[in-house]
Amino acid sequence: MNNLKYALALLMTMTLIACSVTGSASDEKPLEVLHGLKFEKGMIELNVTSNGCTKPEDFDVHMSRNNGIQTLAISRSKADVCRKMPHQKTVQLKSPALVSGVPVRVLNPFFEARTIKRQ
Repeated sequence: MNNLKYALALLMTMTLIACSVTGSASDEKPLEVLHGLKFEKGMIELNVTSNGCTKPEDFDVHMSRNNGIQTLAISRSKADVCRKMPHQKTVQLKSPALVSGVPVRVLNPFFEARTIKRQ
């Protein structure tokens, strides 16, 4: 029983440490939660949540290559402060140069299907 309490306390401590280590710096923008993502003809097509004022210029695309994998991260540089009911919006962004045949890892989280209606 004592070992179980010790293991539980250790697990909780490790979880707290992991959360504090992975926390972002104050000047770092959080990753945008996506409804969908598609690469097409030098563009990235994103399905994102909008309150009515979302524009392609509101997003930053970050690409890195390491150990044979391309990593893509998309953040919102300007908040959508409009008051329209939240809905999905498709925006197109210029795609960074992708190497054909090399896997792409997307760091952004994705919404579960059908959580916000499309307009």
